[in-house]
Amino acid sequence: GPGMMPVPGPGAAPGGMPPQSQSQQHPSSSYSQPPQQPSIPQPAAAPPQNMGSVPTEAGGGAGGIPPVAGNFSGGNQYSPPQKTSPSDSSVWNDAVLVTKATGGGLLVFIIIIMLLSILMMVIPILGQFAFLLGLLPLLPFIFINFITDRSYFKLADGQKVKLAWKPKWKNYWGGSLGRILLTGITAGIYKPWYYSWIMDRVTRDIKLKLPSGGDKARMSYGGDGGGLFMPLWLGPFLLTFAIGAIFVIVFFSLGIGGMGALSSGNVELAAGIGVGALVTLLVLILASVIASLYFSAYFLNMAWKYIVSETKIRNDSGSKIKLKYNGKKGDLFKINILGALLMTVTFGIYYPWWIMKLIKYLFSHTKTRTSA
Repeated sequence: GPGMMPVPGPGAAPGGMPPQSQSQQHPSSSYSQPPQQPSIPQPAAAPPQNMGSVPTEAGGGAGGIPPVAGNFSGGNQYSPPQKTSPSDSSVWNDAVLVTKATGGGLLVFIIIIMLLSILMMVIPILGQFAFLLGLLPLLPFIFINFITDRSYFKLADGQKVKLAWKPKWKNYWGGSLGRILLTGITAGIYKPWYYSWIMDRVTRDIKLKLPSGGDKARMSYGGDGGGLFMPLWLGPFLLTFAIGAIFVIVFFSLGIGGMGALSSGNVELAAGIGVGALVTLLVLILASVIASLYFSAYFLNMAWKYIVSETKIRNDSGSKIKLKYNGKKGDLFKINILGALLMTVTFGIYYPWWIMKLIKYLFSHTKTRTSA
């Protein structure tokens, strides 16, 4: 209409002018499309809320954040690690046997047993009969109860597994009495089998359980008297026989020489032989004491190593845990030397502490190992 600007139609140039044809365009320029704008990178999609399902690269969490230890499920809920229990055999690797029994406690224990024994023995016939048939068969179990009641396995994570032993005195008394009689009749030859029977009775009644709960574990002993025959009877017998034979041979020779000197009227020679015999006696006594201390350590180390190798731990899940002993007879010999010296100085009072040092050494070098 009048006064209105024409509206450009399709293909019209700006300002309402008709579009120029291709031949009417400026000869020095050609028409081209306007330049494309650079593409703008779009932001990455946000990760899902459940971080437990986001796959990440090894060694890192989502967005490069280091991973956090623990179990995550259902968002950010955290499940703390569960405490170990005997049903997990891995917790038994290198667990150490520990005892808190002391020499002072053992001294009190020995005094009580001695007073009780004296009280029984002063009563004519009846008291002696009660001691031999009542108390004597149970003495080994009473001593073992004193030790086990203060002992435990210390696991790698610091937990303590108590040796829960509930003695069945009625079951021990009859079997112990019969085996004591057999030991006496056989001049001690049956002693290794008696000790093996004690180990079997004790271990089968011991239960192991962590303070945090879990399955109970049991101990068992599979050894016999044959494995203990050398350290408990044959070895000590041969040692005693050898020491006695040396004394007899040496003093028999000196005695013959002294008598010959006296019969020939050579008093000075006889006196010299007498002095030599005294010096020889002192040297033999010292040598026999040192030999006894060394071989007692040797036999103790051998016996305990066998006992440990034949002792097993089995929990309710069926896992079998073996024991290993890595002690040395040289260390036990040093304990014996020091113990003998201190016991001599203290007139025997140090004896309980000596025994407890030996037991603590044996225990501290007894560890567990899980079977492959």
